[in-house]
Amino acid sequence: MITLLENKPHIGIIGGIGGGAGYYIQQALTNDEYLKYVAGASVWLGIIAAILTIWARIINIRRERQE
Repeated sequence: MITLLENKPHIGIIGGIGGGAGYYIQQALTNDEYLKYVAGASVWLGIIAAILTIWARIINIRRERQE
């Protein structure tokens, strides 16, 4: 096994990155702190989308009145 990893170190690198990625994915799906951040970000994105929608509608109304 050591000879294989010495000859092909990319196998160990890929395994390490894959294991780390799996750990972070598991933490993101099961840790309440991450879920709180995602929920908070979703709320803020929803608020921003609503504001931009209202703003675009106001601009359209003003353009219609000028014509």
